[in-house]
Amino acid sequence: KRAQGSAIMAGGCGIAMFGLSVLSDGLVYPCRRLPITLGHITEGVKEIFIKNPLLNQLRDINNYECKDCTKVTLCRGCRAVAYAATGNVFAKDPQCFKHLMEEKND
Repeated sequence: KRAQGSAIMAGGCGIAMFGLSVLSDGLVYPCRRLPITLGHITEGVKEIFIKNPLLNQLRDINNYECKDCTKVTLCRGCRAVAYAATGNVFAKDPQCFKHLMEEKND
């Protein structure tokens, strides 16, 4: 059963869907490039993966600024780049090829 608002993912970023990053100090992150701590490995990886509020929000494409894009299930954008550029993990990825092509054609 898919989560509310989730989409069948054909490719692109697998954040919150396929794994987590655990650093040598035991801190758990949604992505090795995203500096947002989810917890510590002593809390249990399964527990964090299933119950962490941020991970559940990341699984729901309705939270993404690019949710209406026809390509969202193909890429989902890079949440780490969006966060680095804007401070908002759900913002549009400034590297988005579709967005860049639209700007070029304006």
